[in-house]
Amino acid sequence: AIAEDKNGNMWVGTLSGLSVYDGSRFHNYSTKNGLAGDNITAIETDEQGNIVWVATTEGLSLFDPSISSGASSNRFINYTEKNGLLSSNITVMHRDKDGNVWLGTNKGVSKLQRNKKSFEGKNFENYTVINGLCDSIVTAIAEDNNGLLWFGTKNGVSKFDPSDLMRSDAGSFKTYTTKNGLTDNEVKYIAVDKENNLWVSTMKGLNK
Repeated sequence: AIAEDKNGNMWVGTLSGLSVYDGSRFHNYSTKNGLAGDNITAIETDEQGNIVWVATTEGLSLFDPSISSGASSNRFINYTEKNGLLSSNITVMHRDKDGNVWLGTNKGVSKLQRNKKSFEGKNFENYTVINGLCDSIVTAIAEDNNGLLWFGTKNGVSKFDPSDLMRSDAGSFKTYTTKNGLTDNEVKYIAVDKENNLWVSTMKGLNK
């Protein structure tokens, strides 16, 4: 996982922690510095490039640049199941056009809602197979030009419209599988091109 903040710093996630390259040297962070977990699965920044979200297999970490960088300082605010996250084992992350953070986990999807200019960890909205998600293990998230969210899973693709205020149960999601033309139900990655075409990579090929 790699991301760039507004100052041009490169954030690199590894299996053993987080490294930040400032153009001349690396600054390393791990659970010893307050990171939720050392196995980094995804990194996102906010629209201004100020806030950095770090997804791990043990929770979500928010890097707070305002905290002192002393050796013993905890520079992260962490969110886990105790804060309402569906599962601390985060597999993928996406920040939507409204600034909300969507987290794919091994138990479904959690949304950390943006409230004005801040986030509250207790404001997680969770979506599982009970709500219509086609599988609990989420492997990919993409957003198309219409604001629709596409969730890749181990058992197909689920389309979700965040603007649908009437969403309830299975009506929230529409599922696509091999029955709809996918090469395989186990999805590895989803991307949307500039013409709003959806590309889905599976274990057996590429779909458009």
